[in-house]
Amino acid sequence: MNKFDEINMRVKSIRLLFKKKGFVVLDNYILHDVSCSCYADKRNYVLINYDGMVYGCTARDFVKENSIGRLNSIGVIDYRKDVVELRNSIKFSKGICWTCRLAPICGGGCKQKAYETLDINGCAFNYNSYDKDNIVLDIFEHYILNL
Repeated sequence: MNKFDEINMRVKSIRLLFKKKGFVVLDNYILHDVSCSCYADKRNYVLINYDGMVYGCTARDFVKENSIGRLNSIGVIDYRKDVVELRNSIKFSKGICWTCRLAPICGGGCKQKAYETLDINGCAFNYNSYDKDNIVLDIFEHYILNL
């Protein structure tokens, strides 16, 4: 057993302890909506920063390279159209996602993750077959234990 397996077992046991004490504990891989797994995946979501820069994700640094536009002097967003169009069409754009058994669960990640890993040929999350098995088992346990 490697260190990763030990940590996973420990996390599962702690999660189970919390559940036994009556806490609602969400499992790691249970996504509520694959198409909009993140609030920022919604088509019209933006964050306008104090400096007028517009961002499509709040989990990244607020720097020019991560912006999707800028608020102009009359209060209208001047979008970086190429970036916005790519971000809005990027979900399930990788060929590997089209053949992956986890696609209905994973969704290829949020728009930001898909955007950042566009040039990577493999899985955006680097899941291997073993990881996929564990994700499926974790979800199965979640629904069986929570009936």
